[in-house]
Amino acid sequence: MTSRYTLLSLAEYAKTIGLNPAHFWGGFGGDTLVMPVTQCDAVWPEYPWQNKDTISRESLRREIDTAVSDIADHLGYYPTVHWTTQEIKNFTKFYRRTHTQYGNSNVKGFPKTIKLSHGKFVAPGPRAVSLIDTASEGVELVYSDADADTFEELVTITVTIPAATQNIIDASWYDFSPEQWIRAYYPGEGGALDSMIQEPKSVTISGSTLTMQYNTWQFVDPDLWEWLPTTDKFSAIDLSVTANLLSSVDVYLEYPDYATRSAEIIWNPAHVCDVCDGSGCTKCSYVVQDGCIIARDTHVGSITATPATWNATNEKWLQATLGQARAPDMLRTWYLSGDRSERFLSGRSLSAMREPIKRAISWMVTARLERPLCECGSARTLYDDLSRDLTLSSSEGNFVIASQIVLSNPFGSRKGEVMAWQQVSRMTESVITAGAVI
Repeated sequence: MTSRYTLLSLAEYAKTIGLNPAHFWGGFGGDTLVMPVTQCDAVWPEYPWQNKDTISRESLRREIDTAVSDIADHLGYYPTVHWTTQEIKNFTKFYRRTHTQYGNSNVKGFPKTIKLSHGKFVAPGPRAVSLIDTASEGVELVYSDADADTFEELVTITVTIPAATQNIIDASWYDFSPEQWIRAYYPGEGGALDSMIQEPKSVTISGSTLTMQYNTWQFVDPDLWEWLPTTDKFSAIDLSVTANLLSSVDVYLEYPDYATRSAEIIWNPAHVCDVCDGSGCTKCSYVVQDGCIIARDTHVGSITATPATWNATNEKWLQATLGQARAPDMLRTWYLSGDRSERFLSGRSLSAMREPIKRAISWMVTARLERPLCECGSARTLYDDLSRDLTLSSSEGNFVIASQIVLSNPFGSRKGEVMAWQQVSRMTESVITAGAVI
């Protein structure tokens, strides 16, 4: 399955730019005359080769990933929650190379700090999921017409939270709002991040009953997106036919697994092999010890790591002794980080990303699209405007005229890229790493 997860969800992009959601997901309302396909070739394919004249969702995902990466590089943190897996950092070395340092403390006797690659530290631990239930069409999953227009545009999922998942929610270390971390997933994918169906309309929990709602066009059977062209014209998917929609989804709780090591403390081999016979010489192996990490500065992502063992009874990590009588060399970490909006933190939004950042990413992505949006309406007008290059070159091509704002923009010289840079620059502070010699 193609990776379908992006930090700015495709649904949010379509909403921000003003695209018809049914057409964006490759469908139309069928014979109900709701969201019909007009003379405008507005239906999006999954891949660029399926319709050479329009942009595809796969191309859009690539541009979103690039834009998010560009913004994260500037800010020093991701613009929304992001899982980092097996990031490796070096511990600082003892200042005298001829000596061996014992323990893992700095000159003040405190644990050494390490700056992670991404700031806005949220929680230690690898990503984990807990299966709540598999919702089947006609039972736990129901398609319905919410506004009596003859088109079933609403998906409602109603399941019971099992004891195993409830135990995680009730754990002493779990301090999240579970509604913000429960999502539907394409079935049979084990809750993989790439199989998440993002942007539900609502998620509510009453006792042990979980109710979720999505839009029907978000539940198109992904097998239909693999369409192989047999005619000259791309075919839209009839969303009024239930057989074209998902017959089941898996519902998972996503969480940082605090009970699993968030760090591995690593020592380089102390000896060099004289002979390697290919049988796995232990002298050529790293020495690894489990541990946990804690943030010293959540904004810049400064952490310390401690060797520890998990105590399931107390639900705590208990400090252990370093496994080697010398300072460790490297640290491998798992953690959750990223910016979170006030609306998300206060429980008023299911999306952690701030609205200004959503707009900035959408502008930048639209400006960079390899093909224009559909040929009609405001979407094409917006594309033409955002993709306009703000530099002026002479007819001979021997000089370029541009304002200082354009020249200093690290994102590029298209209007959407300049607008994104202005938005990102004024809405939040960057993480600044500084040093002083005294």
